Amino acid sequence: MYKVILIDDEQWIIKSLIKGIPWNQHGFEVCATATDGKIALEKINEYHPDVIFTDIKMPYISGLELIAKAKQRHPDLLSVIISGYAEFEFAKTAIQHKVDGYCIKPIDEEEIIGHLKNFRNILTNLK
Repeated sequence: MYKVILIDDEQWIIKSLIKGIPWNQHGFEVCATATDGKIALEKINEYHPDVIFTDIKMPYISGLELIAKAKQRHPDLLSVIISGYAEFEFAKTAIQHKVDGYCIKPIDEEEIIGHLKNFRNILTNLK
């Protein structure tokens, strides 16, 4: 199983993702969650996930800053931004940080599953 960390300052979003996505069916397990960027960075360093799904606007460290910092220590980390913002500047910054996916809230479960299928193929080829 590949490891996933879910990061959002709204706990109900995290719960919705855990319940709404058949993670195990696609070869993934949610190993941790975080409600702010600071805690998320600690958990990324502790659990060494293969993938993170993160909101952009969070306390302490934004999702974009989080990805940049996490990829310094874990360059193979795959990341998806989940945001309520469809603004070009966020997308542009996400591209600069080599984000692997961008989903707009409300979350489309099929879109998340599509990312998981793609990531499973990438991760299988890396190992």
